[in-house]
Amino acid sequence: MTRNAPRSGAPGADNAAPTAQAIADQLWGRRNRSIELPPPGAPRVLTIHVALVGSEPEIWRRVEVRDTLTLDHVHTVLQVAMGWTDSHLHHFGGPGAGPSEPPWFVTAYDEEDGTAESSARLGQVLCAPGDGLSYVYDFGDDWVHHLTLESSRPATDAVPTVRCLDGAGSCPPEDVGGIGTWNALAAALRADPDPHALIDDLSMYAGWLPEGTDPDAFPIDAVNTELSRLGDSLRLPTPHPVVEELVSGTTPDVRTELRELLLAAHRRRDVSVSDEQWVALLRPWQTILDLAHPDGIPLTAAGWIAPAHCERLWHESGLAWEFGKGNREQNTPEVHLLREDAAAARLIRRYKGRLVLTPLGRKAVRDRESLLDAIANYLLDTGEQFDQHAAAVTLLLVAGGTSPGTGSEAGPFTITTAVGRLLTDIGWRSGSPHGFQYGVPGLFRVQRALLPGRIATRADFTAYAEPAPRALARRALWPRT
Repeated sequence: MTRNAPRSGAPGADNAAPTAQAIADQLWGRRNRSIELPPPGAPRVLTIHVALVGSEPEIWRRVEVRDTLTLDHVHTVLQVAMGWTDSHLHHFGGPGAGPSEPPWFVTAYDEEDGTAESSARLGQVLCAPGDGLSYVYDFGDDWVHHLTLESSRPATDAVPTVRCLDGAGSCPPEDVGGIGTWNALAAALRADPDPHALIDDLSMYAGWLPEGTDPDAFPIDAVNTELSRLGDSLRLPTPHPVVEELVSGTTPDVRTELRELLLAAHRRRDVSVSDEQWVALLRPWQTILDLAHPDGIPLTAAGWIAPAHCERLWHESGLAWEFGKGNREQNTPEVHLLREDAAAARLIRRYKGRLVLTPLGRKAVRDRESLLDAIANYLLDTGEQFDQHAAAVTLLLVAGGTSPGTGSEAGPFTITTAVGRLLTDIGWRSGSPHGFQYGVPGLFRVQRALLPGRIATRADFTAYAEPAPRALARRALWPRT
């Protein structure tokens, strides 16, 4: 499987955009360096003035934001508050540094030394009223923003994570050419709002500007609606690193959808699961652990599970189909996959001609919580990046109880189709005429764990509606520490 690079907002733009470090090396020959930050203090709410440098009249926003947000999340806040589409690279300058001067904070797309923006809280950079911070978006048009801390106060649970208090001026269209071009366009549109009246060098924008472009419009209510959604997602517990990387590393529209799925999953976290439901879900896993306890499961000389034990495992696990004897592991894929899954979850291992319990397996054989943790951790920690992403989106769909992209006229929508659609939106390409209908180990791995004993690849979302599969999916998304 292949994955496309993050998309640029400019039509036909080169996705291999230069990093901040490459630009600095070329223009100034100066290297980035680490930024020393003070230790975090008690949580506070900061009131910040954000100005787009060089705009005439000034395009600005006043936002309240919790100082516990790291700069990678502040970047997302600024994109929403200003009105950008997050289609280009960015960086935050270090305290006291100019927009193009080192040191700056390192983003996930940079290959350079320095302090990661994801490790720096806003309150560690803006500490006292008057402190400033530069934020540059789009290294071609160079939209420079200056953030100034106006005031701060202690944070309480009643205060939103982020909200916009005031502002003025419309965000320039992406790829318009920079602040000078936008100032000229804005002045011309104020004189005559018809873009076809533009003359001279500005006439090239007549058919390019978004319909209804108003240089003075600022839809604060719509901005706050989007910031409220963003704030809800930012207050979630930190998910599994695979999920966190997946959400932060994709395009704005897909990022919004994945965050909505995370929110939906978290809202359903209090649904209770009965003992009987857990027993049914864990039956295959518990069976192989019981058979391996205490002396192990004997293997043939070829390394397969001995026939009598294979047949017993086939029947007692609930994986038995309606035909066959189930006494040959090499001819019984459901037994072989259960063995492989249990080994990958570090519950069993091969030792001296037997499958024996690992230390984790010996604990899990009599402790349901340990077994659930082992399965949950295995679901996202296994395979290459593509398989991990496939597992992550499957878990998000199940945990949130959502079947996105479906309409009533579309009929039953299989989870395989939904996962394939999300993987495509993320940027993965299958290279197969069948798309992602076949050969997605991460998807099938999750399905085997959540729907044991069923042929789950063609199941619609109703098959995952029971509390236990959703609870296990949430456990994988937010591992217990």
